[in-house]
Amino acid sequence: MTIGVLGWMPELPDFFAVAARLLRPGGVLLLHEQHPFTNMLEPRAERPFEPQHSYFRSAPFAESAAIVYDGGATLPVPTHYWFVHTLSDVVMGALGAGLNLESLREYPENISSAEWDLYETREGLELPLSYTLVARKS
Repeated sequence: MTIGVLGWMPELPDFFAVAARLLRPGGVLLLHEQHPFTNMLEPRAERPFEPQHSYFRSAPFAESAAIVYDGGATLPVPTHYWFVHTLSDVVMGALGAGLNLESLREYPENISSAEWDLYETREGLELPLSYTLVARKS
């Protein structure tokens, strides 16, 4: 699974239960995702490096602009929702579904839309922008 899949999922335990059910014994789940830390930031804010949202936010973000990954103009669309999950929510969701954690790595590389590239430019002060999680079904 890659960038942005978890943000569409309101309930991670249910999502991981389905993923685990679809895996054969010994099957591997590989998740390469935007780091939950980034949900605290707003690249278009006047002070984009100052947190704008709580890491532990429980309400989803409601958006009415199209998601554009190349940094281009957005168009209005029907309201859609982005659900926020902490890194521990993700890990515990996988473990709770009976998967065994094999690897969890965090990276300072942006794998999201182009507007997030500005967070890669902090020489010596890297931010967690993405991560990989590998879990295996027993």
